[in-house]
Amino acid sequence: MSTPHQFYALARTRGIPTSTRVMFAATGRADRHGRATFEPGELRRLTGLPDNSRTQLNDAIKRLVEWGVAAPGASSGSIILNPALIRHRAA
Repeated sequence: MSTPHQFYALARTRGIPTSTRVMFAATGRADRHGRATFEPGELRRLTGLPDNSRTQLNDAIKRLVEWGVAAPGASSGSIILNPALIRHRAA
């Protein structure tokens, strides 16, 4: 099983689409129910995006919702991943 740090490293990888990098960051942070919470600015930092990238980050999160990867209402502070896509971790 991958560790959160491995997912965070993938989230910072240049050349990977932003939406995929956000998914990696959320997967690394997600609890056993698929909920990933972030402090203000934390998701942007984990994905290696510049300070002025709010629109890019929000568009990436919207795409994850459209694709069914994240639940509606996802934001840079909270993303709930589709349970079918994450491996449940021991509590």
